[in-house]
Amino acid sequence: LRDTVYVVPELYHCLRAADHSFISAGILFFQHIVDRAINIDVNILCHLAEFLSGSVILARVQFNLHNVILPRSWILALLRQIVMRRPDTMLLDRLLFSMHALLENLIKGGEGARYLLFEGRNIAEVPILRDLFIHRICRAVTLIGHNIPNDDLRFNVFQMLKILETTRTHQSFRRFAKARGWGGIIVAAQASCADSHLDEMVQLCSTEKPVPERPPPEDVRRVFFKSLDDVPLVLSTASLSAGARPLSTDTSSAEAKPLSAGTSSAEAKPLFMDTPSSQPKPLVPDSSNPQASTESRGSSAVEAPGATAEIELPVDQLQIEQPEADVTDLVDSRDLVNSLASTAAPLDVEHSSPEQKKLALHLLHKYRQRVRNKKLEKHKTTTQKTCDVSFETCLKLASDPKEMQWPYGFYYKKLYLGLVPHLLACVKAVESYAYTARAKARIRYRKEERQDYDGMLKRMNEIGAIIGGCKTLGSRLEPSSEFHKKRDIEGLKQLVHEVEALVNQVPPGAVLDVQFSLQLAIKGIVTEPKPKQPKEVPKPELNMEDDLEEMYD
Repeated sequence: LRDTVYVVPELYHCLRAADHSFISAGILFFQHIVDRAINIDVNILCHLAEFLSGSVILARVQFNLHNVILPRSWILALLRQIVMRRPDTMLLDRLLFSMHALLENLIKGGEGARYLLFEGRNIAEVPILRDLFIHRICRAVTLIGHNIPNDDLRFNVFQMLKILETTRTHQSFRRFAKARGWGGIIVAAQASCADSHLDEMVQLCSTEKPVPERPPPEDVRRVFFKSLDDVPLVLSTASLSAGARPLSTDTSSAEAKPLSAGTSSAEAKPLFMDTPSSQPKPLVPDSSNPQASTESRGSSAVEAPGATAEIELPVDQLQIEQPEADVTDLVDSRDLVNSLASTAAPLDVEHSSPEQKKLALHLLHKYRQRVRNKKLEKHKTTTQKTCDVSFETCLKLASDPKEMQWPYGFYYKKLYLGLVPHLLACVKAVESYAYTARAKARIRYRKEERQDYDGMLKRMNEIGAIIGGCKTLGSRLEPSSEFHKKRDIEGLKQLVHEVEALVNQVPPGAVLDVQFSLQLAIKGIVTEPKPKQPKEVPKPELNMEDDLEEMYD
């Protein structure tokens, strides 16, 4: 409805990130968009998916960022935006389901992807654009499983990414598609920022914890911090380079820090490190291929960049220290419907005064008007653009007292600003046609052997006359000409007739987009307005009572 502001409470609570249920609210909004196929920019939807994924990870580790691996840009954005440090994550299963549905829409395209827009157009039939966003969803779901060491969760993520086998492999997500085990998927996520000049994958390590014994994974930069408040500072001031030395907030090297008292070297070993007495359990067995499941216990297939064959890397080379996360199994959120009322809490808008609401509506109206004008600007013809340029020139001169004086000439000022630009656009369009026609006639004259020289000469003379008329009328109609300073309305009417005659000299076969502008100028300048009809004076009602009394008297 007009003059009505629509607000989605779930999205508002999610982006405010100050409520206990902000993650659940965002997941409900995300699910609603994907399930109902509501038109939305795919880049914005991927940003929301990444924000929700990062929020779930930080919530599960309870903002204890030790050994958390995330892109640098994610960490900076999450720590700056999230206010609530103990949000719930009970709808994590819905997030995974909706991200799987979005991934399927991006891969298959067609009717299921018509709601996904990029720069105002849907990408249902443009696979080259859809491929650009597939790897972002793959990376987001993989980082959830990587930072939350839950076997069921990782199995679900592994099954989600199997859909990549049904499509042609694009370079951006080739590693995810070619991975045959969980280790390969981890490597793909860790290398997802390797080719970016604006982001990098980082592993956060607290200086209050034992120093990791293993080096950081390939394409991952290790960052040391002392407190949570130090993380944005050290990530914002450091240069982007995965191969650079580890970052630390301390003056001394964090890697040289000794183990704390009472901590043995065995306790400082990273999680899942191989020991002589135990063999690591495979994280994601492939039930459909027992042989592949057996192989995944000791190795994981990873496609090396630039290589034509796959390289089998031992799992212990891929596994690194895991964050201390809440590994509670996923719950079926369908049983939690009664507990979701808080996500739809009413917005606190009582503080908005009527003046503020009126101002907001005014700004919204102006914004929509500007968007509409921008959209119309893309579809303007050459004649319309010429008219706009002439109007801007006329407006500039009309506002300058040194250039134009308007004593008793306000009516001419309206014609000068409103209709003279249309006349100029007509003259410019005819002039452009004439020069093009003359160039074509000269080319035809040189190529053809048998020609009607009399007809050719006549045609060239006609074109020359049109060009001469355009120059004459153009000089008189120019915004800065002396003709307008005289404010001669009758002379302007004569110019309108001359422009009409000039347009009529153009052959009927030529397509000129000037009829609207010409008819508008004729109607506004030449056509005399109809005289206003005087208002009829209502006749008084006849008083018949006096006449009747005289008759009977």
